[in-house]
Amino acid sequence: MKHIIITVCAFFNNTVSPFGKYIYYAGLLLLFISSRGFSQNEMVQTVNATTIQEIRVLLTTGVRVNFETRNLSKRSDPVLNLISPSGIEVAANDNSDNSRAGFASKISYIPSRTGWHILIVRAKQSTMSGTADIFKDNILLAANISFGGILLSLKNLRAGEAVQTVKIPKSAKGKDRLYILKNDSIGIQLYGLVRGGNNIAQIQINNNLGNRTAMVGSEAGEGAIRVICNDANLFLHDHDKDGLGIELEKELGTCPSRSGSAKGFDCSSIADARDTDGDGLPDGWEVLGRSDVTPFQSLPLWGADPRHKDMFMEVDFMRRTGIENTEGTIKRMAPAVARHFATIYGDGFTTDPLRRLAHATVLKNPDGNPGISVHLDTGVDPESDADAAIYGNWGGFNAVNAISANGNACSSGTANGDCSGVAATAAWKANMLPARRGIFRYALGYSGGGGSCGAGFACAFNFSDLTNPAHEWGHTFGLGHSGPMGITGDVDPNCKPNYASIMNYAFLGQHDVGFSDGIGFPPINNAAVKEWNAVSPSNKLYLDVLKNGFRYLVDTVNGHVDWNRNGIFEPANQLVRAYANYRPGSACEFTRYNQSEILNAETATTPVLARFRDRLYMFYNKDGAVKYRYSTSAWNCPQPSTATCDNGTWSNEKDAGMQQSVGVAVMNDLVSLRIVSVKFNGNIIERRLSINAGIESLTVTKQIPGSANGEPSLSFGLTGSFLVYKGTDMLIHFNRLIAGEWQNDQVAYKSVNEPVRSTSLWAFPNIIQTYLPWRANEKGLYGLFPAEDAKLDMWWYNPSTNFWEKTNVLENPRPGPIHSKPSIAYVPYRNEMENPGKIYMVYIKQSAGGSIFTGDTRMRMSYVKDLINADGTIVKEEKIGLDSYFDNSWFNTYGISIFFEPGKDINLRSVYTAANGSKKLHIFFRPKADGINDFSYKNYNDWETIRKNLCKEVVNPGGLVSNPVGCPLQ
Repeated sequence: MKHIIITVCAFFNNTVSPFGKYIYYAGLLLLFISSRGFSQNEMVQTVNATTIQEIRVLLTTGVRVNFETRNLSKRSDPVLNLISPSGIEVAANDNSDNSRAGFASKISYIPSRTGWHILIVRAKQSTMSGTADIFKDNILLAANISFGGILLSLKNLRAGEAVQTVKIPKSAKGKDRLYILKNDSIGIQLYGLVRGGNNIAQIQINNNLGNRTAMVGSEAGEGAIRVICNDANLFLHDHDKDGLGIELEKELGTCPSRSGSAKGFDCSSIADARDTDGDGLPDGWEVLGRSDVTPFQSLPLWGADPRHKDMFMEVDFMRRTGIENTEGTIKRMAPAVARHFATIYGDGFTTDPLRRLAHATVLKNPDGNPGISVHLDTGVDPESDADAAIYGNWGGFNAVNAISANGNACSSGTANGDCSGVAATAAWKANMLPARRGIFRYALGYSGGGGSCGAGFACAFNFSDLTNPAHEWGHTFGLGHSGPMGITGDVDPNCKPNYASIMNYAFLGQHDVGFSDGIGFPPINNAAVKEWNAVSPSNKLYLDVLKNGFRYLVDTVNGHVDWNRNGIFEPANQLVRAYANYRPGSACEFTRYNQSEILNAETATTPVLARFRDRLYMFYNKDGAVKYRYSTSAWNCPQPSTATCDNGTWSNEKDAGMQQSVGVAVMNDLVSLRIVSVKFNGNIIERRLSINAGIESLTVTKQIPGSANGEPSLSFGLTGSFLVYKGTDMLIHFNRLIAGEWQNDQVAYKSVNEPVRSTSLWAFPNIIQTYLPWRANEKGLYGLFPAEDAKLDMWWYNPSTNFWEKTNVLENPRPGPIHSKPSIAYVPYRNEMENPGKIYMVYIKQSAGGSIFTGDTRMRMSYVKDLINADGTIVKEEKIGLDSYFDNSWFNTYGISIFFEPGKDINLRSVYTAANGSKKLHIFFRPKADGINDFSYKNYNDWETIRKNLCKEVVNPGGLVSNPVGCPLQ
C-alpha cells in the first residue's frame, strides 16, 4: 500500500481554529486510507533473548585490522559486524573465504578515522548461537565468549517510526542489543543506541524501509526482552499525546481516544485517553517507561500493564530513636509481607470465577481480570522470578532519620522520648525522587506497633506484620473500618460480622481475607436483631464466620443465630438487643460513640458511677480529695455519633469532704448514697449523701473498722450490703452493713486458716450481687479478686459458712495480670428488672514486661455455649469470657468502671480515666459501653472505593506534577 505523507502539522491546545479542525479531520481520513493492516504481535514482540557481544576496540586511521572467530562450538555460526564511532556499519562478515574455517567469520578493515569502534559478535540465526574465541591480528582478544541473538520480522517500517526494546520482569540485566539488518541479513543497516541508564536500545527510522529483519539480544545472558514498533511520531498517530501511536495502541488494546473500543473495552468510559485502565499512570509510561525524567523510570520492568490497574509504592524505613540514627539502623519490608500485600490488592484470595469477574467489572480493568497489581520498591532483591514484579531493589529505598521535637536530627544522646519518626506526609518530599512523582506512592515502614493512616498519598505503618500494611494502606484509599469513610457520617462501627474485609478488625488477623465485595452478608442492627432464621442456611460462609470467628451459637441447618448469647434462639416475632459486632480477641471500638469528656475532672485512680433519684453521680479522687459531679441528662442516645448525645451535661465539681484519699466506692442504699474512701494511712471512712427538696446534704465522716490498701468496692442488694477491699496485710477483707451500721472487719477465708491472698500492690478487688450459674437462679455476692499473680478469679460468698468459694465461671485464660480495680455489671437481656441477664466485666491488663500502670483496657461478657457430652447429649454452660478489647488496642486507662441500673438506664454506662494521649488523667463518660446502638450495619464493596481513589491519590502529589492525568470521578 502506498503511503501518503502530510507535510502540514496542526497543533491543538484547548481551542482549535477552523483551519486546524479541517486539517485534523482531513488527516483522519488520510490516516484511514494509509493505515496498514497488521497481524497479531507485529508491533509488539516478546522473546527470550540470548547474548550478543559488543567489544569496544580502539582503531587507528589507515592501519588495517583483522578480526576473526576461532574455536567455534558445534553447530554455531557467528557473524561479525564492525560499527564506526558514528554508529555506521563499516564491515561485516558471515563466513570467511577460507573454506577450511567452516562457519568462522573474518573482517579485514582499514579505518578512515581514529576512534573507538564496536565489534559485534552475534549468531547468523536464532538457532545458531554458541561460543568462540575472538582474535585481533592473530592475537587473542576474547576467549570462549558466548554469542547469540534472536531474529524478528518487522513489517513495513516507515519514516518516523521508532523501534525499541523494553525491559520487562525477568529481563536479562545489562544493556539490550537491537539492530535492523540489511536485506542480506548479514549487514547492519541501523544500530540501536543505548542512552542513559535505562539499558534499552532505540532506533529511529528516518526512511521507509519496508519489511525488514531485526536482531535482538542482551549483553548479560538470557532474559525476556520486548521489542516495540511505535508509530507515535507519524502524523496524527498520537492524538492523546501518551507517546503511543494509534496502531500500537490497537495492538496493545489501549485507547487512543475516548471513543470506540479497545479489545472489547469501552473507551468512552475512561476519564483520560492517556490512561486506559484509570490507575493514574499514562499508557506510554506503562508500556515504554518514563524517559523524560532522570533517572529513567522503568515501569514495564517493574510489572506495569496499561490494561490492568497498577499501584507503585516506595517503602522506606522510619528510624524513630536517636540510637537508630547513630547506629545507622536499616530495616526493610520482608518478602513474605510484600507478597501478602500484593495478594490482597491483587484479589488473590478470591477463587470463584463469577466473583472474580464481578470484581474485575467493578474495578473496570480492561483486561477483565480482578485486583490491582502491586509493585513495591522495598530495597530488597526478588527471591525468585515470581517476585520480580511484586517487589525489588529499584533505587528508591531510604532510611529516614528520626527527628527531635524541634525538628532537628536526634543523636544517641537524645532521650528517645524526645525523638520520633518523620511523618510520611512530610518525608516523601525529601526522600522520594522527583522523577517518581505521579508514579509512586510513599510509605514509611517500621517494626512493631500498628499504624494510623488517612486518605492520601503517603502513609506509615508496621511493615513487619503480615496484614497491617494492607489494612493501613486501605485507609489511604478512603476506606474506614466498616466501609467507605464518611458514608455513614462520623460512625465507623468496627468488627461488623457482615463486612468481611481486611479493613475490619474482626478479619484483620486472618491471612486469607482480602477486600469485601458487598455480596452475601445482610444488614444488622444491634438494637433490634432477629435470631430466628437470621441468615439463609445456604449462606454457609456467613454462618461459618458467626460460629467460628465470633463464637456465636449458630444453627447451621435453619440459620438461627443466638445474637445476645443467652443460649436460646428467640422466636420469629422476638427481636433482641446485642453487641453483634463484638468479636473475641478483637478491638471493636463500638463502645466509644456518644462519649464526652467531663470537663475539668481528673483522677489517677478509678472513677465510679452511681444513681440516686433522678441524678447519675460520678465520684473520683483528685489530688487526694474525693470529688463528685452529677448529671440529670437521660443519656439515651438513639443514634451513634462522635459527638455527645441528648445535650448531656454534668454539674460543676463538688467536694465530698474526704481528704487524703486514695480511692472511692459508692452505692445507693435506697435512702442515700454511701461514699466510702481509703485514706493514705489505710483508714476506711464513709459519708452519706442525701437530697431533700433538691438540696444535697452530707453526713459527718465516720470511720469503718479495718485497714485497707488501695481502692475499696461496695455492693447493695437483696442479700445485704457489703464492703470489700484489700487489707494492708495483702489479704482480701470484707465487711457487712447490718441495721445501717458496718460490722467488724473480716478476712476473706476460703477454708479454715486459708485466707484469700492478693499480693499484687496495685491490683484491687470488686464485688457484685447478681445471678451466676455457680448458684443457679439464686442471687448471690460475687467477688473479682486479684490473686497473688495479679490475675483475677471469681469468688462466691457462702453466707451459711462465711467462706468464699472459688468459682469456675471465668473462662480461661484467667484475666490479667491486672492493675487498678476491675468492674462488673449486670444487664437484663430485655428491660426487666432482674433475671435473666448478662454480666459485663472490664479490667486493665498490664503490659507484658512493662509498667503495672499501663496496659490494655479489656472487656468480657457472660455467654451460654453448648457442650456436647460423650453420649451426644448437649449441655449448656454459662461462662464470663469472650475476652476482647474494650475499645482498640491503643486505648489505655488508669481506671475504668461500668454501671447499669435496671429500670433506669437502657445502655450500660462507663466512666474512665485516660492514660494516653494529650488528655491523660482526664475523665470521660461513655453512655453506650455495651456497644449497642440503633444503627444499621451494611456490607460495602471495597473495590468501588479503591477504584474511585486509586488514580487521584497518585497523579499529582503536592501539586508538583505538570499536566497530570485526569482521574475518573465515578
